[in-house]
Amino acid sequence: MFGWLKRRMEMRFTAAMENDIRRFVAGLRGASAEEIGLLLLIANHWRRILEQEFGWNLDHPELIPAKHPAAAWHVNRMIQKVQKQNPAMASGLMVWLHTLRASDVPEIRLAGRELWGQLHRGMPHVRQASLDTRDLFGVALDPEGCGRYPEYLGYDADAIARFGLGVRHTSKTPNI
Repeated sequence: MFGWLKRRMEMRFTAAMENDIRRFVAGLRGASAEEIGLLLLIANHWRRILEQEFGWNLDHPELIPAKHPAAAWHVNRMIQKVQKQNPAMASGLMVWLHTLRASDVPEIRLAGRELWGQLHRGMPHVRQASLDTRDLFGVALDPEGCGRYPEYLGYDADAIARFGLGVRHTSKTPNI
């Protein structure tokens, strides 16, 4: 009887998630490769914490919701807490929130692939960003593991371009 209401709510949640990830990716498109290198380094820092704290394998985020249905909710709560203390560090958690959502919601999966394609632009600048974090945050973040990408969200420039998501380069999926 209330199936239509449930579906309508799901559509609204999906639309909100799609809007969020598209705005985040648009911000990445406008960022320099150096800025993205810093974001990638921060996301890598949070990857370690999330994998250790929750036992998740973020190389395969598509498997996480089956065992941890509230995973995105937990990351969202962490973002809210971290934003109060250090907004720049919260940006790395945003990467994982959008990654978990894109892995779980087919309608935004392509935007998740573009997210990781944009992050790929920062790879050449991760080592320098690691040196810079000591000045910015008072702690040097370790760049080891920054080259790990979620396999399910492998970057596909051709598919992203076909769907009009505005990719400006044609690099292929990074090796994992």
